[in-house]
Amino acid sequence: MFKRFIKKLIFLIFDIPIVKSIILQYVKTRPSIAIKGIQKTLDLDDLDPSSLPANLKGFEDLYFVFNCNNSNRLVAQLDLNEASHLFSVAKSIPNGRLLEVGRFGGGSTVLLATAVNGAEGCLFSIDISDIEDKVIKEFLERYELTSKVDLVVADSRTYKVKPESLDFIFIDGDHSYEGVKADFYNFRDALKVGGHMLFHDYYPWPGVGRFLDEMKESERGFFALERIVGTLAHFKKIK
Repeated sequence: MFKRFIKKLIFLIFDIPIVKSIILQYVKTRPSIAIKGIQKTLDLDDLDPSSLPANLKGFEDLYFVFNCNNSNRLVAQLDLNEASHLFSVAKSIPNGRLLEVGRFGGGSTVLLATAVNGAEGCLFSIDISDIEDKVIKEFLERYELTSKVDLVVADSRTYKVKPESLDFIFIDGDHSYEGVKADFYNFRDALKVGGHMLFHDYYPWPGVGRFLDEMKESERGFFALERIVGTLAHFKKIK
């Protein structure tokens, strides 16, 4: 337990921006020593059992063998454990109709499009801006994912979707309290009973955290918290 604590503390220190910058500069000048330095990380017996997946069905369940922190974030602003869980849930829905609120650079859009399961499955990606859409469309075309994705440019707070027409909703748009609240109530009734609604950045964004803490109580008869993975809060619609 103590060894695990020390190792995790070291990882947290390494993830501080200024420390990360120093390490990157060192890696450029002494790559062989840097590689040796990171080869030994956590052992399997160091892992926290509560953080492990229930089953190992594919690569998406193997997030626990990676170091999940901000250093993993590139195009997709997700840690590996968050991305893995998001992918796994989306993939588990045969012919699922998925909705994404906020696509930013397109990383989560590509991830979810890849996870679409079945010929009738599809992803609706809503963002208020199309500034990155040209690049996203080219990438989707490269991997023959275009037919699965509809890139919608609209205000997610007012964009209307048919009631009980969606199986999965990922909310990662406006992180203010008012923004995430508006997204939830706009799409709440569009989700089928048994469907999944996931929110990114439960913490450290105070607006998201405040709303979700309230929503867990006010909607407890309709939505049940399934799991927290990293900063990802996964709810299931039960009524």
